[in-house]
Amino acid sequence: MIETDKYYIIKTNIKQYTYIVFSKGTNVLDDFKDIVKHFDNENKDYTEKALFDQLAFTGLNNNRFIEMQYEDNKFIISSINVRDNIKNKRAIKKINDFYAEHSELIDRCSVMSNLDKALYKEKIQK
Repeated sequence: MIETDKYYIIKTNIKQYTYIVFSKGTNVLDDFKDIVKHFDNENKDYTEKALFDQLAFTGLNNNRFIEMQYEDNKFIISSINVRDNIKNKRAIKKINDFYAEHSELIDRCSVMSNLDKALYKEKIQK
């Protein structure tokens, strides 16, 4: 795992998403040029995809998740896809496990009510 002052990056073994980037409260897209430098482009033969989870920046809103493809350490801007939810169960588990270990990101989220924070924490602990 890579940690900076603005985000965490975890490499996954999920085929759909090579990396998941978690915001610490800022818009990760403001830093995408810096983020991609941390990506290990092991598979040069094809384009890979990263998932950005902006819970700490947007809360539980429908623009929380962003997918973007990258290759040769560059994001493909035209591939940006804002998602209101993620259907990949392994990705959801990875995300929930991450927030269970880093619940301070939920606590710092200024756009979530205290009730929403408590309910989300309870959900991810299961």
